[in-house]
Amino acid sequence: MRWSAVIGGVVCFALLSGCATERTITITTNPADAIIRVDGQERGRGPVQQPFAFDSDERGHTIQAYRVGYDPIEKVIYKYYQGNTLQLTLRPSAHRISITVNPPAYLSLDGKRVSQDLTASYSPTLEFPPDPKNPAVPLAHTVTAERPNYQVTTEQILYTGNPNITLDLKPLTKDLLIKTSPPGARVLLDGQPVGATSAYGLRIPGVTFPIDPDPFNPEADRWGSRVLTIEKPGYESLTQRISWNDENAKGSDRSTYEFPLTPLTKTIHITATTRPFVATIDGQPYHSGPDGAVTINKLEFSPLPGTDQPRTYNVVVSPTGDARDWKPETLAIGYDDGRRDYSANLREVMTRSVPLVVPEPRFASRGWEIVPRHLTTVATKHTSEGIGKEPPVRITTPANLPPGSQIDTLTVSPDGTRVLFTAFTATDPTDFRSQILMTSAEGGGPMDRMTDGQALELTPAFTPDGRQIVFASNRPTGRLKICQMPASGKAGVILLSPGNTTDLWPSVDNDPNPRVYFEGLLDSPRQPRLFVINQSGAAKARELNPRPGTQPRVSPRADRVVFTAVNPDTGKQEIWRMSDRGADPQPLVNTPGCNNRDPVWSPDGSKIAFASDRTTVATDDGKDVPNFDIYVIDLAHPERARQITTNGSWDDCPAWDATGNYLYFRSNRGGEWAIWKISVR
Repeated sequence: MRWSAVIGGVVCFALLSGCATERTITITTNPADAIIRVDGQERGRGPVQQPFAFDSDERGHTIQAYRVGYDPIEKVIYKYYQGNTLQLTLRPSAHRISITVNPPAYLSLDGKRVSQDLTASYSPTLEFPPDPKNPAVPLAHTVTAERPNYQVTTEQILYTGNPNITLDLKPLTKDLLIKTSPPGARVLLDGQPVGATSAYGLRIPGVTFPIDPDPFNPEADRWGSRVLTIEKPGYESLTQRISWNDENAKGSDRSTYEFPLTPLTKTIHITATTRPFVATIDGQPYHSGPDGAVTINKLEFSPLPGTDQPRTYNVVVSPTGDARDWKPETLAIGYDDGRRDYSANLREVMTRSVPLVVPEPRFASRGWEIVPRHLTTVATKHTSEGIGKEPPVRITTPANLPPGSQIDTLTVSPDGTRVLFTAFTATDPTDFRSQILMTSAEGGGPMDRMTDGQALELTPAFTPDGRQIVFASNRPTGRLKICQMPASGKAGVILLSPGNTTDLWPSVDNDPNPRVYFEGLLDSPRQPRLFVINQSGAAKARELNPRPGTQPRVSPRADRVVFTAVNPDTGKQEIWRMSDRGADPQPLVNTPGCNNRDPVWSPDGSKIAFASDRTTVATDDGKDVPNFDIYVIDLAHPERARQITTNGSWDDCPAWDATGNYLYFRSNRGGEWAIWKISVR
């Protein structure tokens, strides 16, 4: 019996120790709406009736509770847990927050001041319960930093955010209004362009000013400044420091600045290579002083209306007196960074434009008429022919010519004592007149007026004996005709070329029965032809050759005629020669691309003098223009033309003296038309 009882007890103990224990526990949370999980399985919000089975003392069950805004909680219960209920109490979530403030300021947390003094740092521990408006998220906190003269700075503190928060306060801002007089100025702030002023000014929004903050007393803060720069071409630049409480600003908030701009001015000092001189600005002359300079004080450089650039003055500097002898220089004077000294390099004018009137045939409804053609020629200032050459002699001067007249063609008497020429006395197209004059071949003597100047009389020439003068005149018929008058000046004009042609350029030979060669302008065809007629008028004029020609000149031997003809291909004038009967015309001088004209025989008939524009002259403004000079050819070698005048002025209308050693010619050298005499030896 005893062993049975023992065995039964042992069996019973073994059964008890290996049997599972079951229990139901009611689980609740605080707060009550937390989510409950048991052994990783979500069971929802409490209370939760949860059965548990405990297989051993070591094995427990894990119970967890979660709630937004609270720290999660976990508890493990074992077999020996005695209660039938279990409450899990969650603690609100909390973080330690580090707040740094620059510069130190007064802090508020969720609208409640947390510092009574200026605070540079603050480290609270904050709880993050559920947001009442949205329980699904933790409540956010708001921290605010305030300091006088600075903008209020606010930052949200989130449960999931960075626990280290820095609040950088920014100084207050204000809008600036910049006005300039005149408007249109460029405005820069701290060297950076921000715009240009209009008639209403320039508004610059949101301008901040630096502050040097006091760490303990905001009243001791020191405002810094910014640099405002005003620029406008033609005006002095302005630079001004401005600050928040600038006393120079206008308006209740001291935000309006007004800047009257001052035009750029400077004193200029002008010198020139010749003295005295005058500098002319805007029509105002300034004469050089005792120091040989012109000083102009406070010359203003504000822009001209309608422009936005500093004014530039064109200062014309010229010698005092006859400015034609010097080329004025124009100085462009701008502000030039305040440059003061300027110098004008005045150059002597070596050439001058001289007007020239030439008679030009023109066919009109009533036939040929002679009208004035106005040309511009170039003359040199000096009258000589250069170093080592015999200077030419001037024969006429303006003093012994009719006032306002201009010399045309000329000739020399057979004995070489007198010079005969025409001078235009009226050059209006409706009143074109000239006068035949005669003077001593040596110059300086009285001027004999051979005609009265009330008609147009051209191209005079002597007869070989020097007793008569032949010329073209419109006095008898209204058309130019060849006429003759005594060289003594006595009355008695004879018409030599009747007919319907318009006639010029008479030339009389020394034949026992003298013949007059001349140019006749035909109405049909409309071109010049060469004619010959007996001086006595006993026979009708005869056409020499059907070739067009002008300026006929018969040789001293009365066997050849030279004349001028226009090349129809080039339009240039050429010199031709043919027999006195008009036979066998041949070119004599036909330089390609040049005009050759005014041919005249030497007294012995061995040479021809003529005018040619085969050379050019350089004007003072740098242009090369064709220029007539006098040339001579020996008929034994007509291809070798010798240049007689080299002055650079316009020289034409040559005429031989009786010896053949000198030529008379028309020239504009020195700047006015005159008759000159030059050696050809």
